[in-house]
Amino acid sequence: MRQRLPWGGRKDRRCREQCAAYRHCWQYLGDLARTAEEAWIRLLSSEDVLTAETTRLQLAALKKDARRYDPRDMAGGPLLTHGRCH
Repeated sequence: MRQRLPWGGRKDRRCREQCAAYRHCWQYLGDLARTAEEAWIRLLSSEDVLTAETTRLQLAALKKDARRYDPRDMAGGPLLTHGRCH
């Protein structure tokens, strides 16, 4: 699905038009966090499908756990006071 296009000219303009028409595609393909996560997973798993999948599952669990916490609640805590770590 992903094809590299040269810069400039009609193809560049056509690419922008397609991105405007298919917002969900550029949001998915341009998701830098997802791209970086997948690159690290591929690097860590070295072609091992089981390692790759279990890493994805662990990452999803960590993200779910992190969503439970509001960083504003920690602002006045013992670790971070007035912008300095203690």
